[in-house]
Amino acid sequence: MSQPVHEIASVLAPLSLAEKLGTRTLSNGVRLIGHVPHVGPRAYFHVLFPGLDARRLLELESAAGRPVPHQLKALFELVNGMHLFSGALSIFGLRGENSRTGDAAWQPFGVESANKDERPGGASEELFFFGFYDWDGSLLYMSARSPEVYRCAQENVQPLNSWSNLTTMLRQEIERLGSCFDALGRKISPDEPTAPT
Repeated sequence: MSQPVHEIASVLAPLSLAEKLGTRTLSNGVRLIGHVPHVGPRAYFHVLFPGLDARRLLELESAAGRPVPHQLKALFELVNGMHLFSGALSIFGLRGENSRTGDAAWQPFGVESANKDERPGGASEELFFFGFYDWDGSLLYMSARSPEVYRCAQENVQPLNSWSNLTTMLRQEIERLGSCFDALGRKISPDEPTAPT
């Protein structure tokens, strides 16, 4: 395991706190952490999709229509996308089959939408969009030229927030979002935004 992958794995470790609510690993390797029946009978607090090998990383780049920045490659080697905190924050991934039944129905949101089909205004070609917040649809992106992570609105690439690198963003956002939910995975203040301010 390379050092960046190891660093990202350690940043994701706090997600295991939800294991006390129940876990499942599906036949396709999808890891479900923290059963939250108040959201839905089959809902889980965190959903992690199994990482990509080198061949599938190339498929992800092809789906996105652009190269994946180095730090993001380390993330995708570990997880092929995630839905965290009942979907408050999702990381895109490479979608497989489009089945709506069984284990195959558990899929990440595809990288192609924000990177090809619906890129925000002013986005230069080297920007790679890799995640979003369900509260307002705002997007996360990086450039191959620098380690910084930025958040922007769906319509325009102007940064709303920034972090020094991917591990810092993940660490801070997991901590911040964790404080928005109680031990049973219920949102403490339903009307409070889950996107950064």
